[in-house]
Amino acid sequence: MLSWWAEQNPKGRHLLAGLDSSKTGGKWQPQEIVSQILLSRRQTGMSGHVHWDMMSLMTNRSLVHGLEKDAYEQVALVPASPWLGSAPTPMPTLAVRSGQTDRRLRATWSPGGAERPWLWVLQYRQGSEWQTEVLPAAQGERAWSRPLPVVVAVTAIDRNGKASPAAVMQAQR
Repeated sequence: MLSWWAEQNPKGRHLLAGLDSSKTGGKWQPQEIVSQILLSRRQTGMSGHVHWDMMSLMTNRSLVHGLEKDAYEQVALVPASPWLGSAPTPMPTLAVRSGQTDRRLRATWSPGGAERPWLWVLQYRQGSEWQTEVLPAAQGERAWSRPLPVVVAVTAIDRNGKASPAAVMQAQR
């Protein structure tokens, strides 16, 4: 059915597979929902998926564990809706400084334009490992103690999911 639904979407709007998570714990094992998610990710034209019956996500610990382990290892954003026609999202300003006494690294950022973003995406590299955090618009800073990141990048996300160019700072060698 996924491929048929994708064919019925000529304008390329969001197409989300509906997952009946309430069937876990009864008719289905939690792995069935995980398998459906992985299948939908392989289908061209799909934008994601939605669960229904929030109660099953709140009460079925084995389902939540399976999702965390096999499907939701990384944070994700809602796909952008560029057809909604908002202006480009300006690049944020980013400043990174080290503490004088506490040996911490502190990054601060703010909007690059008059409009406040909906979310921030903070990405940083510590050694060879990258980390990604999706943060609310009200948050404008992050601090690290050891290990300190060698690269810090911040991207603004607007209400329509459009991303700004990333503001990036890299440690001097």
